[in-house]
Amino acid sequence: MSLNLPKTFTMTRVSPTIEELQFMHKWCTKNVLQKAKILEFGAGPTTWAIHKAVNPSLYVAVEDWPSTVKDVMNHLSDVKIVKSTWFDIPEEEYDFIFVDSSAGYPPKSPGLHRDEAAKYGERLLKKGGFIMLHDWRKRSGKGPRQYLESNGYKLVDSLRGRTGVGVYQYED
Repeated sequence: MSLNLPKTFTMTRVSPTIEELQFMHKWCTKNVLQKAKILEFGAGPTTWAIHKAVNPSLYVAVEDWPSTVKDVMNHLSDVKIVKSTWFDIPEEEYDFIFVDSSAGYPPKSPGLHRDEAAKYGERLLKKGGFIMLHDWRKRSGKGPRQYLESNGYKLVDSLRGRTGVGVYQYED
């Protein structure tokens, strides 16, 4: 299945580029099991790219930006949106975790907290699962990148792109 992002999906200046979205989609199509359990910190066009690649059994997205939530619900009604805090994320073993923006933790804190999302999500990651980071090459991606690399995760694939996408897996 190809990406085929609906024209009505809102793209912002911080959204991944089409090249980055295509990389995410193709990578997930090849490497993530169909019917996988997915956890995404953030939501938007990335949700479409990943969801359409995997046809998940469970897809949870942590997002509180109203227009993004509306976009996702208009196009992917089976995605469970967590708008409050990370503590409302269903306790599951996720096969794949995508870290982009991470609304909701700490409560009422501005900005993106990718390193906290990687740390929090890691405990929910199924053995052998993957963590994908958007903005992997940017300053905002430095924290989660350093955390993962210094805690036994290996970079298994990447795309340089405008801001980059990196994929990690834990090394035993």
